[in-house]
Amino acid sequence: MVLPRVTASQMPTLANAIYTVAGGTVTEIDRHRRQMERVWGPAYFQDLSSSLDTYLDGGSGLPAAPVGIADSEDAARAQAVRLQAELDTTGLAVRDRHLYYAGPDATALVLAGSSTPADTAVTVADLPTPSGLAYFDRDDTDGFFLAWHVYRDRLLRIQLVSKAGMNAFLTQDTTEGWEVAGYRYLPIATTECVLSLPDTDDSPEAVRMFRQNLYVARPEDSPAVQLMYPDIDGKRFSDVLLSFANMLRQTNLLERETLDVPTRRLGGGPRRLEDRQVTYLSYRPRTPSGEPKTAGTRHYSHRWMVRGHWKRQWYPSENRHHPIWIEQYVAGPDDAPIKVPDKVVIV
Repeated sequence: MVLPRVTASQMPTLANAIYTVAGGTVTEIDRHRRQMERVWGPAYFQDLSSSLDTYLDGGSGLPAAPVGIADSEDAARAQAVRLQAELDTTGLAVRDRHLYYAGPDATALVLAGSSTPADTAVTVADLPTPSGLAYFDRDDTDGFFLAWHVYRDRLLRIQLVSKAGMNAFLTQDTTEGWEVAGYRYLPIATTECVLSLPDTDDSPEAVRMFRQNLYVARPEDSPAVQLMYPDIDGKRFSDVLLSFANMLRQTNLLERETLDVPTRRLGGGPRRLEDRQVTYLSYRPRTPSGEPKTAGTRHYSHRWMVRGHWKRQWYPSENRHHPIWIEQYVAGPDDAPIKVPDKVVIV
């Protein structure tokens, strides 16, 4: 199976395939875990998330290791628990079928917003949905998928993978990746951050990759491993998702269209179809307004480019800031020459 150019109408079918692969793989690993509980004892698995639950309940001290990974010299235990946590995240992200498709211009806008922090609070209510799957199309290069799921209204788990990496995930055959009980698996790379508390103006907390501080070596290199696990920056995952969530609030820039897509039900025959909704996002260009061409009474002899950036707007009724995206614009007098920086960065 090789994914063609992904379209919005393909998203429900892709979500079904992702859910099937993640669920089937989790079942296999869970069967192994239950067998090994006889050796390790059930308390090991029950205690894995207790420190995080204590923190989310108001306790102090964010646990040093992500959920599902404990400090242990037993690599096999950490391996099984980590893989199950990552695959669980994938399945939960698509379970409720909150699906989004961003066209190339909308993708460029989200990526521009991810390059500069908004530094504002983000709660579960600020996310497009508590879980979801989005595809970001790019004309000149490979698109990518973004998946997310919120645990207990605070812990945001984020996955990001290229289209080629998603193809490797869907076609895995237990011969490549991390090993559990003689089989190898290719979970989608996952990171976590703790969302802001309601009624606060604090930005989300620490970002952690599931592969940090593991007692498990990287799997043997292979084409699929290279596609799914290039040099990964966990902060980049959250930057893209938070930019996506914030951009969806910029209704003057992003236009939403809900598409009803007839889709075959999981486990159903060809006649068992149901409508699945996909939110299609497109960029709505506009002439920047509200930004002064000059500041105060100062006179300028040239014009210059102001890069797109987030502006923190205070909302007294909510006692917090919300981000507003200011698009790139030209500042300075209309009749002045434009000044171009000597250094040109090609991206």
